[in-house]
Amino acid sequence: LDTIKAGQESEPFTPELTQALKNLWADSAISKAISRGNEFQLTESAPHFLSSIDRIAAKDYIPNEHDILLSRIKTTGIVEVKFQMKNVDFRVFDVGGQRSERKKWIHCFEDVNAIIFIAAISEYDQVLFEDETTPNTDQNVIRLQIAWKYVITIIGAQTYEEATAFIEEKFEGLNANPEKTIYMHQTCATDTNQVQIILDSVIDMIIQANLQGCGLY
Repeated sequence: LDTIKAGQESEPFTPELTQALKNLWADSAISKAISRGNEFQLTESAPHFLSSIDRIAAKDYIPNEHDILLSRIKTTGIVEVKFQMKNVDFRVFDVGGQRSERKKWIHCFEDVNAIIFIAAISEYDQVLFEDETTPNTDQNVIRLQIAWKYVITIIGAQTYEEATAFIEEKFEGLNANPEKTIYMHQTCATDTNQVQIILDSVIDMIIQANLQGCGLY
């Protein structure tokens, strides 16, 4: 417990800690808590890691791709990632979604080609970190004001078609300007193939913007 309290990520898994975590995962109270995870701030990937304690605790453990994709650190401030795809240089700015972080967003909105707004359908009944009476989806849909020329809205998968159609309609209804280009995608953040489609949409928007600037579109 001292290791956990200290937050020492570099500390090895001792046999005692490994067994304690396995006992915790086997406790029926934990299963019940996970089933009610929408009522408090529970990381969705917790079952994946708790069910893999033996593998993760091994001395020769190396995170696989799935482990990496399911790992998460809460975004605070502004995080920039640069990469190149199809000879196009990308600069992506990840901003924290918490209310306390939103005043920092303005620093990212100059000379942008696209805004990627992500709404997780799996959070439709989860409460906000700042307000345990307001569902996440209400916060995303009702208060989002689309004020940019190009916006990509990503809606998480793993839901019924009727539900996704309803959510898409809510987002589209916020677009009061028909000249704004909006791409809707139902995807999963851990599906690398689907993310490729999202990036292709961004490239398409950049090409359109350049053509419009030259009067060719």
